[in-house]
Amino acid sequence: MANRHTFPAHSLDRSVVTLFGSVTFGGSGAVASTDANGFAVTKPSGTGVYRITLEDKWAALAGISLVIDNATTAADVKMQISDVDLASRVIDLQYISGTGAANATSGHILYITLNLRNSSVPRKGA
Repeated sequence: MANRHTFPAHSLDRSVVTLFGSVTFGGSGAVASTDANGFAVTKPSGTGVYRITLEDKWAALAGISLVIDNATTAADVKMQISDVDLASRVIDLQYISGTGAANATSGHILYITLNLRNSSVPRKGA
């Protein structure tokens, strides 16, 4: 479990922590920069494949939001979750342009919000 000082947020679940950050893409879809606490983003091999690596181990992924700022182009782009492996602390993503996999466009910014549970106590009603 993550062992960090966190700030309170209101939730009906125990020990929910929100991590957020942004990634700016460079040439050939490379990660030019990441501005985040608690995770990093890299580009492994493969067209449009990106990986979030969490700094800490978490009990569960409660939610994720991925928003792409593509103000420089009018492209139909999105980011999809392709795999979640919290035991290995990774979340794999796939960038899609139109109907197929593509590398992210230089200058695009991906805004990431992760809601993670830091408790193995079962959710109420589960």
